[in-house]
Amino acid sequence: MSQIIEVFARPWALEPSALRALVETVTRRLEGGKDAGEVDKPLEARTPKGDRPTAGMEVQHGTAVIPIRGYIRRRPITGFFGFLLGGTSVEGVRADLQSALAEPSVERIVFDVDSPGGGVDGVSDLADEIHAATKPTVAYTDGLMASAAYWLGSAADEVVASKAAQVGSIGVYAAVDDWSVHWHNYGIKTTIIKAGEHKGAGHPDTPLTEAEQKVIQEEVDDYYGLFTKAISTYRGMTEAEARQVGDGRVFIATKAQEKGLVDKIQSRVEFDATLAEPSTGEARAMADKTEAEKKAAEEKAAAEKAAADKKAAEAKAAADKAAEAEAAAGQTGAASPDAAAILVKAREEERSRITALTALKADYPEHEELIDQCIGDGTTEAATQLLLFASDRKLRKVDLTKRRSEDTEALAGGNTDDGAGKKFDAAEVKAAYEDGDEALKSKYTSAEQAVRFERALVQERKEPARA
Repeated sequence: MSQIIEVFARPWALEPSALRALVETVTRRLEGGKDAGEVDKPLEARTPKGDRPTAGMEVQHGTAVIPIRGYIRRRPITGFFGFLLGGTSVEGVRADLQSALAEPSVERIVFDVDSPGGGVDGVSDLADEIHAATKPTVAYTDGLMASAAYWLGSAADEVVASKAAQVGSIGVYAAVDDWSVHWHNYGIKTTIIKAGEHKGAGHPDTPLTEAEQKVIQEEVDDYYGLFTKAISTYRGMTEAEARQVGDGRVFIATKAQEKGLVDKIQSRVEFDATLAEPSTGEARAMADKTEAEKKAAEEKAAAEKAAADKKAAEAKAAADKAAEAEAAAGQTGAASPDAAAILVKAREEERSRITALTALKADYPEHEELIDQCIGDGTTEAATQLLLFASDRKLRKVDLTKRRSEDTEALAGGNTDDGAGKKFDAAEVKAAYEDGDEALKSKYTSAEQAVRFERALVQERKEPARA
C-alpha cells in the first residue's frame, strides 16, 4: 500500500478530480472492495469509461489517427495494475508518432484526445517531439484535453475542439498523504533511516516537515515552469501570458479559444468529414487518371476524325464523279442510271450529317465554332461528339471541395435531376460499383469516385459547361 501512495505523491499534470478517482479506485481494489452496484458486473464493465487501454494508430486517406485516452503514464502497465489504470502510455504514443513519420503514405497526423492528463514523466520530451514533427499535426477533442493531455495536444500545429469540450487545466501538483496518526492509533511508528538530507521527503508514514514541503514545492515549480514555457512556445504566447492562463482552470472550448488555447471549434461529424477527404496523393492519382482519360479520348477522336475525313473524301469524290456523269448525260440527253443513284445517295448522306451536327449546337452552345468547322470539313457525327467531349474543360476543372461535399450528401441518399426529369441516384451507383459493375469498375477506383464523376456527367447534361 505504501508503495502505491508514494507513486501518487509524485508530481502530476492531471485534473484533481481524476486523481482522486484513480486513488479511490486503486485503494478499493487493493482492499478487496467494490463500488456500489458493481458486485454482479464483469470486470470489464466495472472499468471506468476511457480507462481501458486504447487501440493503436489507424491510417485512413493519408491521415494517421493516434488516440490519447484516459490516464497518461510513462510506460505501459500490464497485468492487474494495467487493468486498473488503463489509459495511454507516453512510449506508446511515441512509437505511433515515429511510425506515422516513417510511413510514406501518411501525409498528416491527428491526435484524438479524451484524457484528464496524468503523470509528468516523459510528457515534456514527447511534446517536443510532436512539435518538431516533419508532417502536419492536429490535436482534436470532443471530450477532455486537460493538463498533461493538453501539454501534448498544444504541441500540434493546430488544436481543434467541439464547442462543449473541456480544455486547459495547465498546472502541476503533488498530493502528500500523512498516515502517521493513523498508524500511531494502531501502535505503529515508522522511522526513516536515510543518507541525504531530503531523502524520503514526503513519505506517507511520517509527518511532512516544512523543509520537506519546500523540497516538494520546488519540484512542482520546476515542472510547472517546463509546462508554461512549452505552452508559450507552442501557442505563440509570452511566458507571462502562459502563466496567466495556466492557473489550473479547465475552460469550455469556446472560452479556451478566446484565451488562445484552441484554434478552431468543430463538431466530431465535421472533423471526421475532413478525415474522409482524399489526401493530396489520392487527389493527384485521380487527376492523373483524368488526364490519361482525356488523352485517350483525344487520341480516339483524332483517329475517328481521320477515318471520317477519308470517308468524306471518298464520298466527295463519288459525288464529283456523279456530277460529271450528270453533266455528260445532260449534253447527250441521257443520264447514267448508276451515276444518278450515287449522286442522290451522297446528297442524302450529306444532308443527314449536316442536320445531325447542327442539332449538337443546342447541347453545346459554347462550341458552335468547332461544330461549324466539323460541318465544313466533313467530320462525322460520332467523331464530332468525341471532339466536343475532349474540348469540354468543365469536367476537368471540377471543384474537388464541392464534389467532396456532394459525395457526402450523395452517399447519404441525395439525388440529382439531370434536367430531363431523370433522377441521379447516388446510392444506386454506389451499390452497382460495390456489386462489381464492370463498366464502373473499369473507369473508377472507388465507389465515392464513381458517384462523383457519374453525377458530374448528369449535371453536365443539365447545364452544359462553359469553355
